[in-house]
Amino acid sequence: MKTKLFSALAIAILVCSCAGKKSSEGTFTVMTYNIGSLSKYEGCSAEGIASVIKAEDPVLVGLNELDSCNTRHNTDQLKDIAEALGGWNFSFSKSLDYKGGAYGNGVVSSKPIIARYRIELPRFEGSEIRSVAVVETEDMVFAATHLEHTSDAVSRSQAAIINDWFAIHYTGYDKPVILCGDLNSTPSSSTLIELRRLWNVLSVDQPTHSTEKPHICIDYVLSFKTARQVKVLDSKVVYEEKGINVARESDHFPVMVKFKVLPKQESLTFVHMTDTQIGFKDETPSWQLSRDRMNAAVDVVNAIHPAMAFITGDLINDAYDTLQNRIYVEGKARFNPSIPVYEVPGNHDIRGYSEDKHAHYMDLRGYDRFSIEKDGHAFVGFDTNCIKDGAKKVEAAQLEWLEGELAKYAGAKSLNIFIHCPVIRENIYEKEDYFNFPMDKRYKYISLFKKYGVDAVYAGHTHQDYYSEYEGIKFITAGPVGSPLKLGYTGFNIVNIGPSGIIAEFVATPGEGLSQRITF
Repeated sequence: MKTKLFSALAIAILVCSCAGKKSSEGTFTVMTYNIGSLSKYEGCSAEGIASVIKAEDPVLVGLNELDSCNTRHNTDQLKDIAEALGGWNFSFSKSLDYKGGAYGNGVVSSKPIIARYRIELPRFEGSEIRSVAVVETEDMVFAATHLEHTSDAVSRSQAAIINDWFAIHYTGYDKPVILCGDLNSTPSSSTLIELRRLWNVLSVDQPTHSTEKPHICIDYVLSFKTARQVKVLDSKVVYEEKGINVARESDHFPVMVKFKVLPKQESLTFVHMTDTQIGFKDETPSWQLSRDRMNAAVDVVNAIHPAMAFITGDLINDAYDTLQNRIYVEGKARFNPSIPVYEVPGNHDIRGYSEDKHAHYMDLRGYDRFSIEKDGHAFVGFDTNCIKDGAKKVEAAQLEWLEGELAKYAGAKSLNIFIHCPVIRENIYEKEDYFNFPMDKRYKYISLFKKYGVDAVYAGHTHQDYYSEYEGIKFITAGPVGSPLKLGYTGFNIVNIGPSGIIAEFVATPGEGLSQRITF
């Protein structure tokens, strides 16, 4: 298993950790249940909630709207439910201080909890502080959350932060990773669209609210696409149980999912970084901001410990600035030596293509293209400067090399291209500009990629992240490690090639990148 990064995001607070290393297998039932603080109807009780849970026999349950020792309920409701279940293990995640106590989410587990985490979701104007309770057992990682109800834009931003946190901590994990809760969002909402990029919805699409008049689905159980995969055996909204009036225990119906853990399948994780661009939009002495941003990103990558790292150009802002180069080299040296790092030049590394400028770059870096294979997957990087700057003879020589390399990888499990300037950002028909290939060039290279079965093309240059597909090829553009432009933010792509295909998540670098991530 990879090492988990417990301090990667300021919003992640480690409560305790003794995470196990046993691979998960078997069949499990889980549940999500918004209990409405046991306040919705007269007679609601921990014993009543426990009776509903017992009837479905889950191993883990995520609970929302829990009071903890406040003046509304001077008791620990999660502890009371755990005791009513016969002494289950439990973990509470405070969302906010409330009436002299706390209010939040929790998890109860029939098995030992070997690690606990709390993710605090930042407060937005007009909204409450929200949180995620995360636990790990020997069989799975299980999380419960309750997203904002006032605005789909707010809950979508919360979902984006959740995606980042789980991508950093659990990409390629050898246990199922389950997220559940009251997401206050319908299946067609932008919040669910955001989550579905990285999660499979396991639960049925049936009304969960309200118990008096069921009309809307807002409670879900999901599984993380880049962790151990599961197969749903059964799922239902629990509308009734023999001898129990489920509709009078809360204003939400619980949701149950039974799944089987699938055999482990091959998975490869790498990191795609770009535009470290030391010195760009940096007015701090000795480019300290650029240094800090690169170092922070590399530190997170080391904790993730991917198979490889790729940096797609604009390594420094001024190709001839010795201090910028030294900062970049020192930052690159921070990578764990066991993580191979490959790079290609950007337009700031070779400003206006010429033999002299290219020679200077080669003196600094030693190569301007690469071709490698890892576990049956192929990775090819090359220089887009000669293409954009019209250096025809140089481009022709590189193109001959490129086609020869692509031909070598005809039987590869996947074929991945790394360049600085995107071929396209959003679609094949977009207007030609500084940030993409000329129209004739984009068709030329896409035809070549299609001929040899290229699966994905990774680029930078735009200082914003984009994703598009054309002719079966994924075009994945990462935002910068360095300074962003417009609505961009600092970060890097975590890419997993596994059972769910190629999945790339552009995650915010902790600190400044996170604050920029929260925009709507």
